[in-house]
Amino acid sequence: MKKLLVLLSLVMTFGLAASATTYSFTFRDASGVPLCDGLVLNLYKSGLGSKTLVDGYHFNTNCNSATATGVNGFKAAVHTAYQYNATGSTMIVGDPVFGDGKFGGQGVLWLVNPTYRTWILYFSGFGSGETVGGFGTWINGLSPERKGRVAATQR
Repeated sequence: MKKLLVLLSLVMTFGLAASATTYSFTFRDASGVPLCDGLVLNLYKSGLGSKTLVDGYHFNTNCNSATATGVNGFKAAVHTAYQYNATGSTMIVGDPVFGDGKFGGQGVLWLVNPTYRTWILYFSGFGSGETVGGFGTWINGLSPERKGRVAATQR
């Protein structure tokens, strides 16, 4: 029985990995200027449903190639009013980059639209409402650290 459970677990794990769609990108601001950070997001499904689970990491968070934080979330419909220059399904991604208390434990939420290649960043208002922290477009591929550039969360 134990062997069967282990085998089923492996099949499910490899099945999830095989069905994942990976987005690996660097942010740009609204003017098209490249920023130093980005996200690697894996969009996958659980069971027989559609691809709605998101897992990955925010890289180069402080324009320091050694810094990365794990992120996760869901893909779902988000009203156009909350997106930057986009419509339709969006990856809703929670990011603990500011959640470690270093910056007061401020929550960060990304809305990343894979069709329009746009993003918008919301900061928590600690119960008083979220504020937009930045927005722009993104390009495929990881970029090297650029001197003089800032991270999307530092704009």
